[in-house]
Amino acid sequence: MVELAGLSDHVTVHVGPFSKNYEVLRGQAVDVYFIDHDKKAYLQDSKLIIGSETLVPGSVVIADNVGLGPVPGGKNEYIEFVEESPKVLGSAPHRLHEARRHDDARPFGRDVPRITCWILSTC
Repeated sequence: MVELAGLSDHVTVHVGPFSKNYEVLRGQAVDVYFIDHDKKAYLQDSKLIIGSETLVPGSVVIADNVGLGPVPGGKNEYIEFVEESPKVLGSAPHRLHEARRHDDARPFGRDVPRITCWILSTC
């Protein structure tokens, strides 16, 4: 997609668990993180992102499908962490974005009415 958009000279894509790749990024500014993997690892990887010193003013962290899956004890630890951690939000603009698929179908054949993701900005 990056090549198709003509952005190969401007975008570097790192694929794989952040826990295995963050040392490569240490000391560099990362503009966008898109988290879309094992939902159980979102919290751990988000903490690693924050501690990696790669976020700069204007960086954005997007975590996809944060509302999917079972929530032990009725709580979503990832969402609680994001909402309650001053290092994550501080005074930065943030929002929980809920979007329906274009055909309004249930995603992945489950009875889930929408795709939910966090969009965090460190502006």
